[in-house]
Amino acid sequence: MYIISIIIVLVIFVEVYSISFRYEKKHISKKTEKIQHNYEENKELKFNKYFVKEGINVYHNPGKIRIDKNYNVIIKYNDEDILMEQNKTYSIQTDFTLETININDEYITYNYIEE
Repeated sequence: MYIISIIIVLVIFVEVYSISFRYEKKHISKKTEKIQHNYEENKELKFNKYFVKEGINVYHNPGKIRIDKNYNVIIKYNDEDILMEQNKTYSIQTDFTLETININDEYITYNYIEE
């Protein structure tokens, strides 16, 4: 009886793990279709520089966005949230919301250009 219960628990564990792994793969592939990022500095693009003093949500049209420092800036689109990284250019093909969380009470700067 003890061996049967261990086998059942083991089978349930494997099934739950495989289901969660499949969901994670789909979620990552969906994210990479909508947002592309580029680590290289692109000197040809003329970004507009924006300054935000307080934590707010800013709505933007599709375009490219980047931050120069590690701020608490989150890209929200299609019910997904992505914490932005320093010196990484994000190319977004859908309308999105930029959520800024200002902890240090200093200006948060980000660069954006609409496509």
